[in-house]
Amino acid sequence: MMTTQHTYDWNYFSKLAKKILMPLLILSIALSLGCGKEESNVNMKVKNGVLNGVFYQPQGRDLKISSSEWDRRLKLLKDAGVETIYIQWTKYELCVFEEGDDRLVKDTCSYPLTKIVMKYAKKHKLKVVLGLFSDTNYFTEIQTQNEMFLTEYLSKLRIRYKISAESLAKTFGTSSAFAGWYLPEEIDDLHWNTLNRQVILKEHLDKTYAILNNLKSKSAKVYISSFFSANTTPNYYGKMWSFLTRTSPFVVLVQDTAGITSTPVSAENKILFIQAVSSAIPANKEWGVIFEIFQQDGINFRAARNDKFLTKHQIKALDLKHKPTYKIAFSLRYLFEDNDRLLKEYVRRNQQ
Repeated sequence: MMTTQHTYDWNYFSKLAKKILMPLLILSIALSLGCGKEESNVNMKVKNGVLNGVFYQPQGRDLKISSSEWDRRLKLLKDAGVETIYIQWTKYELCVFEEGDDRLVKDTCSYPLTKIVMKYAKKHKLKVVLGLFSDTNYFTEIQTQNEMFLTEYLSKLRIRYKISAESLAKTFGTSSAFAGWYLPEEIDDLHWNTLNRQVILKEHLDKTYAILNNLKSKSAKVYISSFFSANTTPNYYGKMWSFLTRTSPFVVLVQDTAGITSTPVSAENKILFIQAVSSAIPANKEWGVIFEIFQQDGINFRAARNDKFLTKHQIKALDLKHKPTYKIAFSLRYLFEDNDRLLKEYVRRNQQ
């Protein structure tokens, strides 16, 4: 039986490569670069990164975010090393961000954003700290020089806190995702820089802590944040927090104010205020730093994403003897703007 012998010259192999091998090579390169529709599903796991928490500030516009997108975002946060989401408020004046309540009067707004975040936090084994009622007039009210009026105002604020916390505890208190409470008032070094006002504030905080501690929900930590604008010295600022937390075990979260350009405090001196809190709080007590990943846009404050986030000055705030337990970004919104730009950049830095 005769067979036909074929001779294959260079032109034959060249054509074969173009037809078969080149498409395979292109496909391999595309997959390695994470191109195509699956770009958002690339491996983004981070171990021992800077951040372990992120703030979320609920707003009505967030209703545009789909359930699948919330699912995706919380998974990416988990992969990026975030352990806890801090919801800044669950009630903002007349707006309620819990589940939605048909009993609310027609002049209020109701959004189920807390329920959505809790659902996917539980799915991805994240923790959630729930912020209480936030009064839009808070900073206006505390400007009063009348100490009796200030005491009365804070008393009314505690009533709103109690109502807010009882509702949240009933709905979310037994969830495995629930991790504590956040008090939305931000304690600064301007309105509370005298001893008389600090005594009033301490009484308010102690009574608020007792209210939250007595709720019929599992034991939960209570967090409160603070910022500074050089209205006191760093040393005095630290002593203020030592006094305020003496009997109530609040977890103090110090805002690094990196996003505020109108403050007269230089980047180097901002670190001194953070160090002062670190030194003033006993070594056996937890505290934290809130990294502002936004920038002030214009004289009239309007926040915008800051692409130069977690700068060397911000990271230096971690180089302390009493290191912060909580390292939190403010806020979730900026991490996911522009196709997750900041989150991807953060992951890239922490995978090197």
